[in-house]
Amino acid sequence: MWSGGAGMGRQSLLEGHAFAVPPGAPHASVDLRPEPRAAREARLWVRSQVPPLGPEAADALDILVSEVVTNAVLHARTRFTVGVTRLDSAVLVTVADHNPQQPEPQAESDSRTSGRGLALLSALSDDWGVTTEPDGKCVWFVLAAAGPRGATR
Repeated sequence: MWSGGAGMGRQSLLEGHAFAVPPGAPHASVDLRPEPRAAREARLWVRSQVPPLGPEAADALDILVSEVVTNAVLHARTRFTVGVTRLDSAVLVTVADHNPQQPEPQAESDSRTSGRGLALLSALSDDWGVTTEPDGKCVWFVLAAAGPRGATR
């Protein structure tokens, strides 16, 4: 369900970053369980919440949503909330879980099949971050509707 207002600390998420969340920006969220199907459910739900995107932006959105949701499933192992806020020319996606452990960058490796999530966020989003919440953390990213330009971090 869409709602207006800052809610859920979205304004504070982006303070000091390239994007600002205007008061009353349309926002929707959905709660999911830490199950293998959650990434697919989240991708479909997020895509249904945003206006049509070009192929490059749509692909980047799918990859980024899959990555942050999969991390919540594998590492947080708690229920989590996926949020979408529509900005003037971008979308803000948040994944808030109930595990306070912060994600840590992993060393590059050709033999490992995981551990590339933060690198993907940097490469495909326009900005991203992690905020500490009273009962866990929130990983967020911003993607311009025109497609990824690379993170500004």
